[in-house]
Amino acid sequence: HTLEAVVEGNGSVVRLEGAAGAGKSRLAGELMQRALERGVHTLVGNAQSVGQKTAYLAWRDIFRALWGLQSAWPAQQQARQIEMQLHWLNPDWLLRAPLLGDVLGIAFPDNPTTAALTPQLRQQSLFALLEELLTRMAEQIPLLIVLEDCQWLDEASTAWVHDLAANLSAARVLLVCLHRP
Repeated sequence: HTLEAVVEGNGSVVRLEGAAGAGKSRLAGELMQRALERGVHTLVGNAQSVGQKTAYLAWRDIFRALWGLQSAWPAQQQARQIEMQLHWLNPDWLLRAPLLGDVLGIAFPDNPTTAALTPQLRQQSLFALLEELLTRMAEQIPLLIVLEDCQWLDEASTAWVHDLAANLSAARVLLVCLHRP
């Protein structure tokens, strides 16, 4: 019934905790299958033990998939793709576009506005932009986001998960976090 709530516009977070081999991924797979049957778009990200020093690594595949980015494309082409989509979704977001480079792992030069942000304001502005993006995209089709191995999330990704969880209730987004104890 959590999927129905998301389709209705009540976002939520589900935490699946269990030892290795306990069936977390299998359960998440069943949820993804049911989401597919209900027309919910599924995105998967994986935290990695070797990636704990790379900010937003677990989110990289999720947002690259949302933007339709191809890793074979040059960074400039990826940045143009993002700018075109931002312009279409909300032209006001273009000012914060360089912030997305951190999440996507691409070189996206700062503009005077983003260059002037303190690290704390930069993170707050990025989180707000990501929430706005997910909410807007989920208006078209509900989203199921599955994050595997959350025990290995980097510090920035963990902060983003907490921020998103606190602000998710009005979005058609279900965030499922799988982790070991």
